[in-house]
Amino acid sequence: MGELMGSWKDGLKARFAEGWIALVDCEDGWRDLILGLVSDLDALGIRWKAHQVKQKIGGLRFYADSLDGEPEKRARFRELIRLAEDRSWRICERCGAEGTTGGVGASGMQIRTFCARCAEHPYLPLAK
Repeated sequence: MGELMGSWKDGLKARFAEGWIALVDCEDGWRDLILGLVSDLDALGIRWKAHQVKQKIGGLRFYADSLDGEPEKRARFRELIRLAEDRSWRICERCGAEGTTGGVGASGMQIRTFCARCAEHPYLPLAK
């Protein structure tokens, strides 16, 4: 996980399969969730490549393929991704605090996962 810590999105982009646009399209609140997932996938000891990492309808979507490994490890690979995606529904995608998924914005038509503070002001920059 250490090599991804400097610029976590740039480090993750290096894991993308050839021919895919290396775009990590989510906010920094899911950084620890995603880096933990990458570490867990690497711990399986199999080669893998990412295809897409993004927020969609309030949840994390982490599309990746295992390139080798026994069937049990490949099944665990898919399970680890599913577990991280499930956890994303309870983590604020902006700040990483505990969050809930719901509609935001004037129309309420955007589905995002935010903590109460970020949901109140979803378009203001976070204080450093």
